[in-house]
Amino acid sequence: MRLPEAVYFRLLSMVRAQYIPPLLINPREKPYNREVSNEQWQYLFWDTQHKEKNFMKYIRAALIAALLLLVSAVYAQDETPQPIDFDEVVTGTITDERPEIRYSFEVPEDGTSITALMSAVSDDWFDRLDSFLYLLDADGNEITFDDDSGGALNAFLGPQRLNAGTYIIVATRCCFGGGHSQGEFELVVRAVDVPSLVLNEPITFELDRDNPIGFGFFNSNQATSYFVRARVIAVEGEGNFQASGRGPIGQFYSGRYMPDGFSVEPVPMDITDGAYFFSVVLMPGTREERFTGSPDGARSPVTVQMIIEPVEAQEITLGESVSGTLTADQPVSYYTFNVDEASAIRAELRGGGDDGLAIEGVFHGPDGMVYNSGATSFDDTFFIDPLAVPRPGQQLILIGDISDIQPGQTSNYTLTLSESQTPVIQLGETIEGQTSDSYEREVIYAFDGEAGQTITVSGAGLGDNMAINVDIQLPRNDTLEQMAGGSLLGVYGNTPNNSFEYTVVIPVTGRYFIRINNGVFNFDGPLSGAFTLTIDAAD
Repeated sequence: MRLPEAVYFRLLSMVRAQYIPPLLINPREKPYNREVSNEQWQYLFWDTQHKEKNFMKYIRAALIAALLLLVSAVYAQDETPQPIDFDEVVTGTITDERPEIRYSFEVPEDGTSITALMSAVSDDWFDRLDSFLYLLDADGNEITFDDDSGGALNAFLGPQRLNAGTYIIVATRCCFGGGHSQGEFELVVRAVDVPSLVLNEPITFELDRDNPIGFGFFNSNQATSYFVRARVIAVEGEGNFQASGRGPIGQFYSGRYMPDGFSVEPVPMDITDGAYFFSVVLMPGTREERFTGSPDGARSPVTVQMIIEPVEAQEITLGESVSGTLTADQPVSYYTFNVDEASAIRAELRGGGDDGLAIEGVFHGPDGMVYNSGATSFDDTFFIDPLAVPRPGQQLILIGDISDIQPGQTSNYTLTLSESQTPVIQLGETIEGQTSDSYEREVIYAFDGEAGQTITVSGAGLGDNMAINVDIQLPRNDTLEQMAGGSLLGVYGNTPNNSFEYTVVIPVTGRYFIRINNGVFNFDGPLSGAFTLTIDAAD
C-alpha cells in the first residue's frame, strides 16, 4: 500500500508549523511516486521571510520531513505490483485517492523489444484521463517514461529493448505527480518485432482504437541524400493520424499535414549508421475534422502506408532568386544553401494564389532543427531580416502550402536570399526611429560588440503613443550554446514617454541584434511611435 494522502497532508502541515527552512528538497526533483498537491508541496518550501530563531524548531522540522520521506518510501516499496503477461489487456482507474497503479512483467530473454500502451477508456476529449507511464527495473530504477506518444493524451512506451528479467510499469497521470485528471484506462504490454524501414519501399499499418500506433526503424546508411522525409499516406478509411521521428541520440522530428496524409521532414542523415525511429499515431476524429477536432474524441480506423524518401533539394546561393509552384500533388518544395560560419542574411518570400492561398518558408539548420519561419498570411510577401543562421553548414528551406491546397489550385512563389540590410549602430551614435502599425511592427538594428567591452544603452519613447520596448539578442554563437539567441538586455513596458539607461558587459564577440517595438496597443495592435536609442562606451 502507499502512504495515504491524508497522512501526507498532516505531516506536511507539521513541517509547515515548524517553519522548516527552504532548500530541504529541490521542487524540480520531486520524486515521481510522490502524489502531493501543489498546495501541500509548497509547505516544504515555506517563505524564507518567516524565520524562526528557535534552533530546536528547525531540528524538529527536519526530523519530521525526514520521517515523511522515509515512511513514504517504505509504503511505496511495500506496494506489490500486479503481475501481467504480454498481450494481456488490464484495466484500472486513476483517482486522487489512488493516483498510480503498478504492474510487473517478465522478459524471457535478452534483446526482447517491448511496447506498453496506456489508453483512456473514455472518448470524451474534455473529461478523460491524461495517461502517463514509467518503466522501472526490478530495483525501482527509472528506465524511461512517456506522456502523449500514444495520441489523444494516451501514453506509449517503446519499442524498448530489454534484457531478461523482471520489470515494473507504473500507470499514472500527467505529469510528474502534479496532475489532476482521473478516469479508467486500459494497459497492454507487448513483445514486438520492430520492422525495418527501407528507402523508397512503403510499409503498411492498419490503425484502430486497439492498435493505434505503427512504427519502424530506418538506418541512415541507406540514405542517398543529406535529408530524408517519412511520408504517411492514407490508403483506406477516414481516420486522422500524425507521425513523428526520433534520431539516434534522441533528436525529435515533428511533421506537417499534407493533402494525402502527413509528412515528417526534414530529417538529416548526418550520423553514420544511426538508427532513426519513425511512428504514426491514430488521432481523434477524421482527417476532415483534423483542424476542428472531433466532437466526441473517437478515433476512426485507417490503413496507412509509410515510406522513407530522399529529399531532393535545389541549391540556392546568396543574391539569387528562385521561383516555383505548389500544387495538391506537390505541396512542398525544398532548397539548400551553405554558410561557412554563423551569420545573418535576408530572406524574402513572395507568392500565394488567386484563391487566397498562403504559403510558408521554414528554415532548418544542418541538424534539421527549425531556427526561423514566416508565412504570407498577412500579405502576399514576408521577409526576415536579419535571418540569423546559427550553425555553419548545409541549410534547408522548406516552402510549403498552409491552406490545405486542393486539386486544381496552384500557388506560385519567389524566394530570394540576399545580404542583410539591417542598419549597424556605431558607438556614440543616437538613432531616431519610428515603429510601424503594419504587421512589420518592429524596427531592428545591429551592433558589433567585443567580449569584455562595457557599454551603456539608453533610449526613450517619444509622445503619448510610444512606450519603447527593447530586446538586445546575443549572437548565434556555439560558445554560448544557444540556437535561438538569448537576450543581453530586455526592456519592456506599456507606459508612454518611458526612458531607460543600463550598463552591461559584452559577453562574447559578435553581432548583436537590437529589436525595438511599441508597448502601447489599441484593439488593432501596436501603434506607430517615435523613439531614440543610443549605445555608447561606458565611462
